[in-house]
Amino acid sequence: MPNPLRLIPPLLMLSSTLLVASVASAATVAAAKPRDTATPAYGQREDVRAFAAEVAAESGIDKRLVERWFAAARHQPKIVAAMDRPLLAPPKWFEYAPPFVSTERVDGGVKFWRANAETLARAEQQFGVPAEIIVAIIGVETFYGRVTGSYRVIDALATLAFDYPRRAPFFRGELKEFV
Repeated sequence: MPNPLRLIPPLLMLSSTLLVASVASAATVAAAKPRDTATPAYGQREDVRAFAAEVAAESGIDKRLVERWFAAARHQPKIVAAMDRPLLAPPKWFEYAPPFVSTERVDGGVKFWRANAETLARAEQQFGVPAEIIVAIIGVETFYGRVTGSYRVIDALATLAFDYPRRAPFFRGELKEFV
């Protein structure tokens, strides 16, 4: 097993980059939130139907199925608000880093790595992403499963893909990957 302290540099490098992405990758919850009535349902929007057709054509998934998935997505205004919230001043390194290099988080990373060593090795071999990077991302994003978010992935990605013009191309790509 590689030195577990190798987790620290990738964890710290990725933490700031992944802060924005964490909004979009919030874990799925059991029930959808009610739709914002000011925003048309995604299944009724022509731009969403056109995107569903594109995704279906590229993926080989039945177009009606993709349309149903997108129609079931619910607009989440709080996600847009979180993305628009300005960062007045970036935190200083000494303020930002401690939670990500705590003994508890590093120990959690080592435990997770050991428990998933075979799967991590396969992923590293197949995708070329070092295991320590994968472990670091999971640690930053979920604290190894402790933090799972409060929005369904489909809701978060659809909201950002169709109702957040500033980053819509990026999130449409993420939504396409999710499907």
